[in-house]
Amino acid sequence: MAEAPDVRKMAYFGQMGQRKDFRGELEAARSLPPGAERAERLYVLAHNYAEFAGSEAIDICRESLRECEELGLDPLRLTVKRTLGRCLAEQGKADEALAVLNEVLPEYEERHEILGIARTLNIMGSACELTGQFDEALEYFSRALLMHESEQDPELTVIVQNNIGVVYRKLGEYQSALVFQNKALKAARENGFRYLQARTLNSLGAIRTQIKDHEGALQCFMDSLEMASNLRPNMFQSRGMVNIGELNIRLGRHANALQWLYRAVAKAGELNDTFSLAHSRLSLGQAHAGLGNYAGALEDLTEAMRLFTDLNESYAQASCLQHIAGTLLAMKELDSASRYVDQARQLAQEVRNVEAQTESAVLRIEIVLQTDAAADIEDELNTAREQARGQGRTELLAQLCLLEAQWRRRRGDERAARRLEREHAEMVRREEDEEKRRKAERALLDAELNAALLSAGRSVPSGGFALVDDLRQTLRDLRRKRLEELDEEAAPGAPRFVVRTLGRFAVEIDGRELNADDWKRKKARDIFKLLLINYKQQLNADFIINAIWGEAGGRNLTPSLWNAVSYLRKALEPGLKPHTPSTYILINDKSYSLDLGEGAEIDFIRFAEDCAAARRLKDGGDKAERLAEALELYRGALLPEDVGEAWSEHERLSLQEEFTAASLKLAQLYYDDGAPQQAVQVLRTVLAQDELNHDAWHAMLEILLDTDQTGEARKAWQRCRSCFTRELDDAPPATLQALMRGVG
Repeated sequence: MAEAPDVRKMAYFGQMGQRKDFRGELEAARSLPPGAERAERLYVLAHNYAEFAGSEAIDICRESLRECEELGLDPLRLTVKRTLGRCLAEQGKADEALAVLNEVLPEYEERHEILGIARTLNIMGSACELTGQFDEALEYFSRALLMHESEQDPELTVIVQNNIGVVYRKLGEYQSALVFQNKALKAARENGFRYLQARTLNSLGAIRTQIKDHEGALQCFMDSLEMASNLRPNMFQSRGMVNIGELNIRLGRHANALQWLYRAVAKAGELNDTFSLAHSRLSLGQAHAGLGNYAGALEDLTEAMRLFTDLNESYAQASCLQHIAGTLLAMKELDSASRYVDQARQLAQEVRNVEAQTESAVLRIEIVLQTDAAADIEDELNTAREQARGQGRTELLAQLCLLEAQWRRRRGDERAARRLEREHAEMVRREEDEEKRRKAERALLDAELNAALLSAGRSVPSGGFALVDDLRQTLRDLRRKRLEELDEEAAPGAPRFVVRTLGRFAVEIDGRELNADDWKRKKARDIFKLLLINYKQQLNADFIINAIWGEAGGRNLTPSLWNAVSYLRKALEPGLKPHTPSTYILINDKSYSLDLGEGAEIDFIRFAEDCAAARRLKDGGDKAERLAEALELYRGALLPEDVGEAWSEHERLSLQEEFTAASLKLAQLYYDDGAPQQAVQVLRTVLAQDELNHDAWHAMLEILLDTDQTGEARKAWQRCRSCFTRELDDAPPATLQALMRGVG
């Protein structure tokens, strides 16, 4: 069916993005005879790899589009054409993207497809934003928000709000940017969009960096990186590392920055993410310059400039030019620095890169002071000061004070020079006092958390504020264990919930499992599951109706929702009187959330928490023990009876990926510890859950071959080939074939 790509295959192709078998899947798709299946598979590949396959994603889209046009495949043709516009925009080809999208938009308007119009307008806004056309971008994004008000798409709402926040950040309007990013983050959390949470947290971190909330920025970047570790194709891993590197540069921690940025370069190369690679090289140039390695800095900055030019990223090119000028200035190559700073200022003004404009203005003042003692730079100083003040750049304001003092002294105005030097000293003192206050607050928080740990009988880890998240997680773990051990201390009459979702669905209240008679209605049970997946998050009533009932067909289903929630309340609290607020189903302004209390045991949440805790452990033995405990909880896919339901699919795939990653890590730990059979057993468990898991097959075959179990390796290879033939009608990926070549 051309209009609706196969979900299983689409998920499989997306997983292969992490496994680097994109080339094999592309060849397999192109080997198909012309027709609907070929067009569909090409589109799925372009869709999944659009953000990091570069210009190849454009070519794949065009292949699919030709098939669709020749075969008359609507509406797939229109969807593919819109994706082509997106791919062109992400490659910086704004004019081409807008030309394609201006063809798509009228067709959606003729069909009265509101969401299609809104999504097209959003991509048009992105094309303008990437090339510095910010007014046009804001207009497109605003129209996109207005267009889908009547047909709410929560995912699109988050994306557009995030995009508006990015534009305001680039314009230096940080408060407006924060408003839209916080709206986007709230909506992403309410709807369980992990990918968009990672993206929005990255954007929030960038804004907080600009307003000098460095700890808040670091928290956002680390949260985004943690969330991105479970996503595919993991672009936010490389981009998160870049952001953390840039933050370290701002804090003067250039050596730390280098470590993060080299990791970002490696990850970007692994994913073929040219955008992240370019930003990594730009930031590496800044870090090297900060350490006095100017030759290395110029090499990285020149490469970044080349990459951004290929991407047609004019906004970032302005930043590159400005940093090249700054490096040349530090090397005392004033003529070259002057040429680059003029180019940077011109381009920064054209694309409205306010940060590059300001820093280029400061560089111009420094160059003038070193080359022409008699120059009048008052207008330059006033312009730079106004720009720095508008961005809250205290460090640049302080620098401008010293530069103006130098200029005033050259002109013989010693009194003004001394006044400016005192002003500079006062700025530095205020900044130091503010930093001391922030450190004191962090120390107080550390002390409170450490005291809580000590009272729980645990040792206190060192490392200060950087470990706050670990401490909080430890406290949560302690709280859970103490509740298990001291259950009798719970409030009298408070029921204890045990919820199982992995492998099968069951809800126990004080040891009694709810049955069909307790739930009364399937819709009540489905709403419970939906709220459970989005635990403690507010879900809008319309979102619940769309998820559970699907297309309303013009019917008002709000009364049906109320009726189902009523049965749900009674299932959880049989003695609850009518019109009495539920303890567990919380209703707030037409939104619903679920909170089963502190003592609730929910297997998929505990599984995710245990996996996260294991990742933070340094000792291999402790990590293996914690991973083994976590994997015991994973008895199968999340809510297996609801496979195919859109509202559960995202969380199901995320948990499956978490299970796979944890299993592969545990197998590696076992093998490194000299226990290959235990490692193989873990990998067999993975394959029992996902028999097409390339990584598990690869790891198992490698272990069997490395330990001279050639016979077992042959048997495993036969099973592998059988699985891929049965499920995909195809041979195993080329990497597995290469591994077994010559073995049989």
